[in-house]
Order: sequence, then C-alpha cells, then structure tokens
Amino acid sequence: MRAPLHFPLRTPLVGRRAFLGGAAATAAALAMPGRARAESVAPADRRFLFVYTMGGWDVTRVFAPLFGSPSVSMEPDAAVSTVGNVPYVDHPARPSVRAFFETWYDRVAVVNGIHISSISHSSAARMITTGTPDASVADWPSRLAAARAEAHVVPYLVVGGPNFSGRHGVHVGHAGAAGQLQGIADGSILANNDIPVLAPIAADSDRVDAWLQESARRAGATYPGAASKGLHTTFGIALDKAMQLKGMVDDVDLDRGTTFADQVTLAARVLRLGIARCVAVAHPKPEVNVLWDTHSQNDSGQSELFEDFFAEMNALMEVLETTPGAQAATLADETIVVVLSEMGRTPYVNGTGGKDHWPYTSALVLGPGVRGNQVIGGYDAGQYGYDIDPVTGAAVASGAGGSAIGPNVLGATLMVLGDVDPLAEDLVDEPIAALLE
Repeated sequence: MRAPLHFPLRTPLVGRRAFLGGAAATAAALAMPGRARAESVAPADRRFLFVYTMGGWDVTRVFAPLFGSPSVSMEPDAAVSTVGNVPYVDHPARPSVRAFFETWYDRVAVVNGIHISSISHSSAARMITTGTPDASVADWPSRLAAARAEAHVVPYLVVGGPNFSGRHGVHVGHAGAAGQLQGIADGSILANNDIPVLAPIAADSDRVDAWLQESARRAGATYPGAASKGLHTTFGIALDKAMQLKGMVDDVDLDRGTTFADQVTLAARVLRLGIARCVAVAHPKPEVNVLWDTHSQNDSGQSELFEDFFAEMNALMEVLETTPGAQAATLADETIVVVLSEMGRTPYVNGTGGKDHWPYTSALVLGPGVRGNQVIGGYDAGQYGYDIDPVTGAAVASGAGGSAIGPNVLGATLMVLGDVDPLAEDLVDEPIAALLE
C-alpha cells in the first residue's frame, strides 16, 4: 500500500488546526475494520476525478463475461469470477483486475452497454463526454465545475485526456502538453524563450497585475453590446482566477509529470486543497491518444493495458483513501471517480488478431453518492447493449419498456450526483436512479 501523500498547504485554504483534525479523523477512519466510510459531503461539494482510457477498450476482457456466445471471441484462459454482485472476466495475466474488484467492489457501479452512435475516435470522444456531436456543448466535468465555479480557483483542471469546454472555457485550466501551468503561474516559463526574457521585479509585476484587473473591470462595465460586454466580463473572471493561482504557486506544485501516477498525484493535490472541483487524467499518459486502439494483437495488447490500468486504479484508490479531504475525512469520502473509454471493440477478432471499433462501451462510477456492488445494464450474445430499467438498473430486452443507455443518460446521472439539475443542462434523458444512493 502506498504511503499517504502529504502536500504543502496554504493558510487561506485550510488552517493548521483544521488540517490536524482532518488527519486525525483520517487515521481513525482507516483504522476501523472493513474500511468504514465517513459521512460524505453534500452533493454540491462533491469533487470528481475523470479517468480516460482513450482508443477503445475491449469490454469482454473485464466487464462483459460473454462466455458461451458463438459471436464473441473470448480468451481461452479466461473465466468468469464474481465478487459480491459484480461478475467480471478473470485471467491469470491480470491479477490487478481481480485485486481491484475484490477490494473495491462495494463502491463500484459498472455501467454496461452504453451506446455511443459513433466509431470515430474524435466524434466518439465528444459523444461519451458531452452526449452530442455539437462542438458548442461542454463536457460533463466542465458543466459540473461551472456549477461551483465561485468555490474554486481552477474549477476544472485538465491534466490528461480530452476536453470540450464549450461556453465554460473560462472555468477550465490545462496542465499543458509539457506541464507549463506551473511555469506560466510563477513566471519561470520566460526562461524557455528562444530569446531570453527577464521577469519584471515584484513591484512592477504587481503594478501590471493591478492595471490589467482594473482595465478588465472598466471594459466589462463600459463596452456597448451584450457580446462585447460578456467577453470582457469573462476575461475579468479568468484574470482574477489567474491572480489567485499566481499567489499559490509557491506552495502548490502544478507539474503534471509524465506518468499516470504523476497525474494522480497532481489531481489529489488540487482536489485536497480545493483548487479544483473536477480533474481529468488519462491512462497511460497525459496526452490524448489512442493507445487502447488494438486493431492487431488485441489479446496481448488489451491484457497488458488492463493489468497496468487496474494496478494504477488500485494505487489511485489508496491515494484517495489516505489523503485528507478538503471537507471530509479523506478524498475518498468526497470524490467520485468516473472511468470512461470512448468506444468498445468488436465482438470478434479480425485477420490480424485484433479487434476493430464498436459503438458500445462500459463505464465505472464509484464514490460518495454511488450505490456500489452492482452491474447496471449488460450485453446480449452479440455484444449489443441491453436497454435498462432506470429504477432497478436491470437489463431488459429491446421493446420491453426499458431505456437505452446513451451518453446523455450517463451525463444526467453525473449531474444529479453533483447537485446540478439535468434539465437546466438540456439533459432530458432519465438519470439512472439505481446508481444513486
């Protein structure tokens, strides 16, 4: 088990007495048998950690034990295992998958049979995160973050994976392709210029900052026209948050590193300090990529990826369990983890031993407010997703009165978990009540 992470703290965000009290509560909670959960925070104060596995994972290697179906190519050495109410595909080469479900099954809701309506990486990534091909629509974490924007300096921090911020771009920050956020905030990025640039002295920098803020305020108040006024007001908001972030960089390292573990470390740090409500990370590396896209050698490629991914997920959960939360005893008591891949893979193996794109996928959701120890939905013998009864989560045959699980169903459910009205976000699909505690 990884040692607890300890992050530098700023006095305005959390006092020494509050921190020590939170650490003591964490130690007490972790010492209790059965990994007892502390009472979680209110839905409006829940944080979200989105984990992306881009390229399209093969659901039949973990989430969909479709043994016995002549239409589905399963691995010869694989078998179905069940822990609690969660069946999964077990394989000798993937002990970390088994360890994850055996440890965390009581918190995990597996959502099977999500229909994406696309087999293009770019459009499927947009669909699974926004529910629509419309480029103007923001993704789930951007919307959740915007709903609590006033409470966070960087409401949504994108460390890895895709982002479609839409109209909420002012509330979204990016760690940068080379982790430049820290350098931008503390001014050290100037040293990377081809032509050396000297940073201004502190007094001059403060005067420039004050002038920019005052100029933004005046422009927002005086420019004619709603669009112009809105742009200047938005710029003022972004500038104010930039100044707040600038004041924190001496105490908070915003370097995202190069590995998945580095991304998780940064995510825990900013969630712990209340800097962000939502953070996104990507396996196995920060950049948006399609490394899960196994058009050849599917079995070995997916098996290695799943084994590494679930080893990292076990470590991620331990980090959340052992890191004091911003408001609850631990981050695990206030953070919902959402794991998504933009598509699945075909039921059958192609001529090069690979699997191609498939418009049905699965997701994992776990954390406060999530009813774990269950599988919602499922796949038929052809690996097409079943409809579901939203109240019970049970799979039902097409035409039998159930509802298909589209991305908007998942999105509406996440909005409810984060105390955001789905209808206010134009999400008319019924949330999955069975997933909600």
